[in-house]
Amino acid sequence: MSQEHTTDDRDKTLFLEQETSEVNSPLDEFLQSTNVLVVDPDLITLRNMKEIMKQYTYQVTTYTDAEEAISFLINCKHDINIVIWDYHMPGINGLQALEIIGSKIDLPVVIMSNDHQTKSVVDAIQHGACHYVMKPVRKEIIAFIWHHIIRKRVMSKPGLVPPVVAHDDCSK
Repeated sequence: MSQEHTTDDRDKTLFLEQETSEVNSPLDEFLQSTNVLVVDPDLITLRNMKEIMKQYTYQVTTYTDAEEAISFLINCKHDINIVIWDYHMPGINGLQALEIIGSKIDLPVVIMSNDHQTKSVVDAIQHGACHYVMKPVRKEIIAFIWHHIIRKRVMSKPGLVPPVVAHDDCSK
């Protein structure tokens, strides 16, 4: 009889797990509504970034043309939550993009690059980048880009202090 009881308990547990797994947490809902714009001249990089981001349910828009990306941002700024821009992007490089986006649109911008030079990192941060990541961008970095959206929202409210994010370490 105790064996039957154990089986029933397992069945109930399985049923509860299936039922609760369909319920989205607030974080899941936030991630599903996170719209990311990725701008890079390399189609393979864009494809890889999009595949990784979709694993975290981000909605992704990609551009290989900098001018088209800026035009899209200006016209659809309320549809995008964060931008990831290649530092050496032809047409409008990462630093220029930071200036344009910073003056016309209030969005967090992550700069990505193959460039490992300290000067590039410092320049990007000084121009307003919220993060500088090396290519290929690691899955762990993509998983937590939403933190920059939260920080930007918190910092735009007077008197609030941005949250500390433990997973925001690029030195690995």
